[in-house]
Amino acid sequence: EQARDGEARSLRHPFELFSTRLDGTVTPLRISGAVGSGAGARLAFASPYSPDGTAVLYRADDRVEGREELFIASVDGSFPARRLNGTLAANGADVLRASFTPDGTRVAYAAQQDGDGQVELYIVPSDGSLPSTRLTSAGFLVLECTRLSDTHAFFVAGALGQLWRVPLDGSALPERLTTASNVRDLTLTPDGRRLVFKATSGLFSVMADGSAGALLGQDVSSFQLSRGGASVVFWASNALFG
Repeated sequence: EQARDGEARSLRHPFELFSTRLDGTVTPLRISGAVGSGAGARLAFASPYSPDGTAVLYRADDRVEGREELFIASVDGSFPARRLNGTLAANGADVLRASFTPDGTRVAYAAQQDGDGQVELYIVPSDGSLPSTRLTSAGFLVLECTRLSDTHAFFVAGALGQLWRVPLDGSALPERLTTASNVRDLTLTPDGRRLVFKATSGLFSVMADGSAGALLGQDVSSFQLSRGGASVVFWASNALFG
């Protein structure tokens, strides 16, 4: 490829998405869609697999170079890759985060889609049978990766980085769950009833319905939930507990 200013550039080969068996007994199968002139497909989400393991979410700039959109592909190639997001805003807007609902029938994603310059939250059927629906009201800035229960999406938004929830069916406006700021490392317990997260003032736990919350520790560096979600181990200064 030759640059416009006449300087030689190396050829750029877009990346594609492949699937194969761990035992190496089958030839890798390309599962991403048609390759355009952009960088191609990439796995860019924390949990890209559907709950049953048959499909995977990925980002790609197949349609508009430099604009990363949301696609779903079957691991075994049983259906062609399809785009899930609506038309994105101009000026380099991307899909930034996405995850499946626990039953795998829907996908929530954060993107600049409605042209107001903000990253907002959307829900769309994973089979692409209906267009996406915006869950957050105009002007929201969604910051943190979304966690999903059977009924709600939990996300961090706004200039203060606070924790919010919104029904997946869009039946109500977003509701703030805590006044804690700079919320990060958001984790949902396996039963979907409680969220654990770090914030400016420490490690917190809050009920998913917003009914109660607790400060678990201060000056916390990291934490890990137990497998059942009943307890948490965290790494922190011992100044609070002596």
